[in-house]
Formats: sequence, structure tokens, C-alpha cells
Amino acid sequence: MKLKRFLCLCLLNCFLLGAAGCASEPEPATPVDAVLVGVRVNRSGSMVYGEDFFFSAEPGRIRHLTVFVPEYDYCEGQDLPLTDDEWEAIEAAVGQLTLEENLPKEPTLWEKFIGLFTEPIEVLDGSSVTSLYLTWQNGGDTVEVPYFWPGDGSANALWNVLNDLAQSKAATLPLEEK
Repeated sequence: MKLKRFLCLCLLNCFLLGAAGCASEPEPATPVDAVLVGVRVNRSGSMVYGEDFFFSAEPGRIRHLTVFVPEYDYCEGQDLPLTDDEWEAIEAAVGQLTLEENLPKEPTLWEKFIGLFTEPIEVLDGSSVTSLYLTWQNGGDTVEVPYFWPGDGSANALWNVLNDLAQSKAATLPLEEK
């Protein structure tokens, strides 16, 4: 009886360890020959006051922005006009990016099994994180794709364009009394 139990445990272990590397990677979502129709950048400044930043734009308008104005405080705006030249500057900066899609990883069978016995850990504080979402249109299909924020410096041009735009648009917003 002990031998059967041992063999069953060995087989179960082999199955779980063998299946651990069998997770399928999702297919990239960026369509080929697509046109950029939206940019969304969100920076969480963690514990640093003034580092939070949100910018969402499409051709012709800034849908939403939240930016820190040093002389004042955080400013928010919605449905602000965006000129063709400003949108072209955003497109040019996106064209310089080294993009890598932030594809969600499918958990392996082992990770799913272990997840049954462990509670998820919620981290409430950490370093600043910048998220980049680009919206592409190909024919009638529109898809928003998450990307890793490039760590190789190719994002400097995009950050400078978006931050400068946000600061200039925030300067035109009426400031609220504190």
C-alpha cells in the first residue's frame, strides 16, 4: 500500500512540475499597419508629492490630464483642445519608442495550485510606476494596448512632449481657491 501511495505522489509531483512551464503566452495585440488614435500615460509617484501624472489624449483633444504645477498644486482638466501640431508631436515621440507589450502572463498549473493555499499579498507602497497605453485603429477595429514604459531612454521624448503639453494646458485652466 505504501508503494502505491508513493508512486501516486511521484506521478502527481511529475505532473505538476511538468505542467509548471506549460503556460501559453498571449498573442500580441498591436495590429499591423494600424494608426495611432490615442495615448494614455499614468505615473504613480508613490510617496513623492508632485510626481503623480495622468495624461489621456486623442487627435483633437486631451480627454483628461492631472499634472502638478509647482507654483500651485495639482491641476486637472478634461476635454481640452489639442492642435494638429501638438498631436503630430505626440505621434513623432511615440514613433521613437522602443515598445514592448505588457502581456499578461498566464499562470502555470503549479501557480494556480499554490494559489489555492496562499492569500494574495497587497502592496500598498512602492516605487513610482509609469503605465503606457496606446490606442490603435486598423480599419473599423480599435484596440487599446498596454506597454512597458521603456527603460532605455527612448521614452524621454514622449515624456517631455506630454509633460510640456500638460503644463501649458494646466496654465490655461482656472485655478480653484484652496
